[in-house]
Amino acid sequence: MNDAVFLIFSIAAGVLTFMAIYRFVTLNHDEQVEKLREWLLWAVVLAEREYGQNMGKVKLREVYSKFVEAWPQIASWMSFSMFSQLVDDALRQMKSMLTTNQELYKYVKGYSNEEV
Repeated sequence: MNDAVFLIFSIAAGVLTFMAIYRFVTLNHDEQVEKLREWLLWAVVLAEREYGQNMGKVKLREVYSKFVEAWPQIASWMSFSMFSQLVDDALRQMKSMLTTNQELYKYVKGYSNEEV
């Protein structure tokens, strides 16, 4: 019984992965870049929340590890310096958003509503 459930979940995961890759590949180049930029913004926000300030290299490596896992087809040809430039763009965007979006600021800093 457990083997059958595992097999069904494995097949479902494979189909969902294939569908996600297919949808991404069928996007035009500009749409692909925009999806990657959106993903990087999400990843740097999570890293900032997890590690805080003064941990830049650690956060960069964490985001890079997640990138290689999430985007292996792009990671196979993208240089680390190109990746770092995209992360720098995402960081600038995040910092701008932190000054204008109180909810994001509270999320990243880990504040509860009572603390702010």
